[in-house]
Amino acid sequence: MSKEHTIVSIDYSMSCPAVTVHIGNKWSFKNCKFNYITQVKKFEIKTETINSILYKDWVSDEERYDYLSEWVIEIITKASPDLICMEGYSFASHGRGNSIGELTGLLKHKIWDLGYSLHLVPPTVIKKFAVGKGNAQKDILINEFKKETKFDIEKFLGCGLGKSPASDIVDSYFLGKYAKHTLVKD
Repeated sequence: MSKEHTIVSIDYSMSCPAVTVHIGNKWSFKNCKFNYITQVKKFEIKTETINSILYKDWVSDEERYDYLSEWVIEIITKASPDLICMEGYSFASHGRGNSIGELTGLLKHKIWDLGYSLHLVPPTVIKKFAVGKGNAQKDILINEFKKETKFDIEKFLGCGLGKSPASDIVDSYFLGKYAKHTLVKD
């Protein structure tokens, strides 16, 4: 019997990062554990499948970046994955591009320092894989997630259509599924 694959897929951001850990040789929602950090107390949830923590206060950008990256590193270390993938930069994003670059660069360095390779996947590739359209809106991805998993993540979390943390979990889920189907060699 072959070893079960472990995939860690990261939807990384400053406000609500989400990480899906999938363990198993066949992609299945049942094989996923979802993690995220939230700034909203009502979204702090701990179940068998979903584990979130409430954002802690920080005094500098450097402390914030370290906190977020260490959270991801802890998940990676516990999972001991065969594959780590992360959503790449969105070139349509506006605003704090330098900060996002610094945040992501620190995490990439820490993953490299652990001896792992990191596969970056553009958001358009994930969307095209999930719903056939590279510029699909978040609600389309969430509806596909609901259809595929039979789980209404937005209703469960109470966060509203296309909002965090549901949209971040969905992004990390489809990123992991993409990685399983295109990057894992059985």
